[in-house]
Amino acid sequence: MLPENDFAERRALLLQVVRRLNRVEMTDPILTRAADPFPTPLGTLDAIHLATALAWRRVQECELSMVTHDLQLAMASRAMGFDVLGT
Repeated sequence: MLPENDFAERRALLLQVVRRLNRVEMTDPILTRAADPFPTPLGTLDAIHLATALAWRRVQECELSMVTHDLQLAMASRAMGFDVLGT
């Protein structure tokens, strides 16, 4: 159990992070890309995550890093040109 002041500090930090997050609508092109092959086999949710990251990178014209502890998603992300953190 966390002391109340530690909990409050961690909650405040989490809320700061959440406010900076962007949501991406799951569109037909993202789902279509997720259904296409990737360099390594991926489960459905990982394929959707990677397809979304690819679409975001293309639209925003920015570099992204993939943060994951999933080895398959990490390998596919690296193969698609992402820096990968967490593995």
